[in-house]
Amino acid sequence: MATGDNEPTENERRAGTERRTEADDKEWSERRTGEDRRSSEDRRGIYCSVRYTNPQAIEKLREWLAEHCKGDFEINVPEDMKELRKWGKYRVRFELQEDRKKLALLIGVHWPKWLG
Repeated sequence: MATGDNEPTENERRAGTERRTEADDKEWSERRTGEDRRSSEDRRGIYCSVRYTNPQAIEKLREWLAEHCKGDFEINVPEDMKELRKWGKYRVRFELQEDRKKLALLIGVHWPKWLG
């Protein structure tokens, strides 16, 4: 068998009847609705990238988020500030889509002076 060739040979094929039944097909088709089952507000959270300017701006942002967010949030910055400067951006994770929209509106309409 050649590397990357995943087709079974005649000796490797299973003999017998098809294991999948019409009942199986019906059961699984009901589970497949065609829509994305993942909600935008799931356990992974909703993210917004923010341009890094300075450490004080991160603290001001934390204060703003605490004051304006209804749900939980988390500012994801690396421990090493050299890494953060190299990245140029950091992410904020939100529990609720509406909180992400508030931040997007804040930084999209006018960049606050405290963000640098």
